[in-house]
This record gives sequence, structure tokens and C-alpha cells, in this order.
Amino acid sequence: CAVDRRVNEIAKLFPDRIMFVDFDEFCTNPRDRCRDILHFCGRAFKGAMIEEFAKTVQPPKSVGRFRNEDVVDLDPSDLNYVRSRGYPTD
Repeated sequence: CAVDRRVNEIAKLFPDRIMFVDFDEFCTNPRDRCRDILHFCGRAFKGAMIEEFAKTVQPPKSVGRFRNEDVVDLDPSDLNYVRSRGYPTD
């Protein structure tokens, strides 16, 4: 969480230069996330390009694996931080 906190502080200084992408969301919804990334970068794109790209995304088996882990050993302040970033912890 310390690294994520630091990156967030830097992102506040350069909000138009840093975009956060949820990896699990990208893997489950590559078309929309790819559109978001291209839009953020100011790049033009065609629907066919997005479709071709989306076909190449192969989510790894690790997607969502955190749901199988017990959070009892994690620092409560870290868990609160993760929740504040919009990620589920249970």
C-alpha cells in the first residue's frame, strides 16, 4: 500500500498524465478499458481496432484470486486504504 499511496500522491500533481487501470477490470472488460486508455492518451481509434485488441486479452488464472485469501493477517489500515480506493476486501 505504501507504493500505491506514493503513486497516488504523484498522480495528484499530474492528473492529466497518470491513469490508473484496474487489472482485473481490464481483463474482464478489455473493450471498454482500452477505449478509456486511448481516450486518456488522446488517441483516435476505430471500433474494429478495439475488437481485434480485445480478442488478444487472455485473463490469467490470478484474476480475482484475492477473493480466496483470508485478510485476517493484513494490517487493518492497509485494508481500509484498499477499500478507500474502491477495491473489495471481502
